[in-house]
Amino acid sequence: MVVPFLAIYLNKLNSLSTTEIGNIIGVAFLCKKAGSLLGGVLSDYVHVKKTMLLGLATRIPGYLIIGFTHNFYILLLSCAFIGLGSSLYTPAAKSFLVRNVSRTENVDALETRSVFVNIGVSIGPLLGMLIFKMLPSLLFSFVGLIFFYYFF
Repeated sequence: MVVPFLAIYLNKLNSLSTTEIGNIIGVAFLCKKAGSLLGGVLSDYVHVKKTMLLGLATRIPGYLIIGFTHNFYILLLSCAFIGLGSSLYTPAAKSFLVRNVSRTENVDALETRSVFVNIGVSIGPLLGMLIFKMLPSLLFSFVGLIFFYYFF
């Protein structure tokens, strides 16, 4: 849910063209979608928790760097980290959830997860907007710090 803020933030930098902004956001999306298969395979064959931690560790620098640079290539790399980290974390987190409940509770666990995801999707942008209005670069650092907290 940070991508809409990212587009606005990058546009306000006034140092990037619309094409560059589109490429930056596109790379994040492409890495997220293309890496999901990798995330699923790693969680099955390596270890679910290790894959989740790798996903978080990949996202953290991506978010922390965004607010401190105006360089196109560094922003591109940061968003690639964010997308790749997301693609590693999400399938592993779902797998972790399903593996740690009984078969009869799988549906309930996934439904409960979906409810809380929807609550986060509803409340998160409102809080993000408040932070973004005060200091736009702080939003991305704040998200990075949240993932850092989850890591430990």
